[in-house]
Amino acid sequence: MNSQKSEGARITKENNFPDSWQEVKLGDKIYFEITMGQSPPGDTYNTEKKGVPFFQGKAEFGKKYPSVKKWTTKPSKFSKSGDILMSVRAPVGSVNMSNINCCIGRGLASIRGNNYVEKDFIYYFLKLNEIKIEKLGSGSTFKAITSKQLLSIKIPLPFLNNKPDLKEQERIVKILEKAEKVKERGKKAEELLDEYLKSVFNDMFYDRGFEEVSLGKEELYEEVFAGGDVQKVNFSKTKNEKFKFPIFTNGEKNKGLYGYTDKPRVIKPSITISARGTIGYSELREGGFYPAIRLIVLTPKKNTLNLHFLKYNISTIYFKLDGTSIPQLTIPMIKRYKMPLPPLLLQQKFSKIVEQVERMKENVKKTRCNSEELFNSLMQKAFRGEL
Repeated sequence: MNSQKSEGARITKENNFPDSWQEVKLGDKIYFEITMGQSPPGDTYNTEKKGVPFFQGKAEFGKKYPSVKKWTTKPSKFSKSGDILMSVRAPVGSVNMSNINCCIGRGLASIRGNNYVEKDFIYYFLKLNEIKIEKLGSGSTFKAITSKQLLSIKIPLPFLNNKPDLKEQERIVKILEKAEKVKERGKKAEELLDEYLKSVFNDMFYDRGFEEVSLGKEELYEEVFAGGDVQKVNFSKTKNEKFKFPIFTNGEKNKGLYGYTDKPRVIKPSITISARGTIGYSELREGGFYPAIRLIVLTPKKNTLNLHFLKYNISTIYFKLDGTSIPQLTIPMIKRYKMPLPPLLLQQKFSKIVEQVERMKENVKKTRCNSEELFNSLMQKAFRGEL
């Protein structure tokens, strides 16, 4: 029952688990059955649910299970419910668990364990090592992994009396499943709070008979302008004693943070709106920052507009852009859109609700970060035999 000692694609490190554990290859038929996908004729595909569900590649993958988008009347290679599906072509390494009997195309491979291995134990190990497996891929046009490479991947398994210890695998899986559920609850809680705020905003301000004004009405703001060229400012990628004022650019990634400069362009709390990339993405910025080129800045007057109220107004707008080669939002375009203008006291009441919810979100975020760190840590420990 001992696994072969021949060389293979080593995902784990030498001596990274107890002596009682052994590494087995995915190509070892004592433990695994591997099926490389093969695409059926294109004219057999359909969306009318005729034939067998057909998965082509990662495009159908979900959080854990794939979603059926196509069927085929002439299936070629089969995968059973409970098999692990791995993407083997552009990209390489991503995994899902199949929850139905299906046909798999050449972008996928199916990994089926026998009675010696717990399928979720293997799934979690491959999930943990997706990035490492991705690096095994090769090819100039797009990355792919060969069947030989796939079969040579080694999996660490706990052994007892020279046989895979199925009970120990199941025990480890139960721990990981509980940790994963905690992590997912953290994400859902944050989403629910976002939905709650949107609902409160709509209930308080829409269809309430308030005057509607232009989003860019000049009387409401101290200034409205688009950001400047970053190359013209002193710049540092990292924050330090000299360069301590953030530079924000268009886009949603990292909330638009681009770097740091020594002199701010905006010194008062403002709202920024992304004019390129993620069009309309808005953020509330504290004073002391530099807006990069085309990032739109709205600095409201304190006695007319509340920052939280303004931001949520912007978040409800779908910015429809004119047909241009490079879609972008401009200040004149912003002035086309209307928003309700309730009394300042009502805006401030909403702002207090936002602040309370934001504090709750921060607590949730900390809990989520902790749960994600816990989950990742447990995953690492699980396959070192430390749980």
